[in-house]
Amino acid sequence: MLTEKLQIKLVGRNLLNPDIQQTQLVRNINTGVETDEVVLSYKKGAQLNLSLKYDF
Repeated sequence: MLTEKLQIKLVGRNLLNPDIQQTQLVRNINTGVETDEVVLSYKKGAQLNLSLKYDF
């Protein structure tokens, strides 16, 4: 609270923004070796909100 009528608010979400990976177990036909392959990789993104409120 800045003053009795003026308020400021800061909210952060997912600030570390990690990589999200979906993997699939794949077997090589020639060698028969199974490995985890990344089939999808993305980031959700970070979010930062700043709000200012004044009560009359």
